[in-house]
Amino acid sequence: MKNSKLIDLLREGNFVVPIYLFKMYDKFDISFEDFIFLIYLSNLGDSFYFNPKKIADNIGYSITDIMTKIGTLTEKGLINVEVVKNEKGVMEEYLSLEYFYSKVSSIVVDKINSVDSSSVKSTNIYEIIEDEFGRPLSPMELELVKTWISSGTKEEIIIEAVREASLNSVYNMSYIDTILYEWGKKGFKSKEDVYKYKNKYKEEKKNSKKPQVFEYNWLDEDDE
Repeated sequence: MKNSKLIDLLREGNFVVPIYLFKMYDKFDISFEDFIFLIYLSNLGDSFYFNPKKIADNIGYSITDIMTKIGTLTEKGLINVEVVKNEKGVMEEYLSLEYFYSKVSSIVVDKINSVDSSSVKSTNIYEIIEDEFGRPLSPMELELVKTWISSGTKEEIIIEAVREASLNSVYNMSYIDTILYEWGKKGFKSKEDVYKYKNKYKEEKKNSKKPQVFEYNWLDEDDE
């Protein structure tokens, strides 16, 4: 892979690479360099004015290199260049990543559907979360739940974290992910561990000089 600003931007954290996309990398049938270029494009937006010179200047490629990569990604059905007439009647090119996100969603759904039918218990957890959220989970959210399960997190812990988020009126998977992370640091292995810790916290607040309403926020907790 050539040494370019693109790789430097990745190392410096100047654009986001979701971990779930890294896990899907081999499904896109492109080189790793083209994959990083695709992620770079996704950070520019779902659809944006296509200026190859500006992109070339930003990542240190020639315009020829940019057009070659655009051609490759187009042939693979991951992006699409659309010609749109602006307000002045001038035709402009816009680069759309709709195909890319459609591909990602398709991969996620396929992975979920490939789960062994014997894992009925794992299927129920999705229904529990959807009941708490009051809406269907998106393909990305379904994949995140599956990741929690495959990493060894017990379903009872996940459900407890979901209900904890619901009590705080936060229906956000990132919030739940953070709760699970905090509980993991504390070594919680079951919902009983959570209950014991919360009860201990309530007792400490009850015995403190200044009466306080029990309202525990796992995100505001200082590291122990």
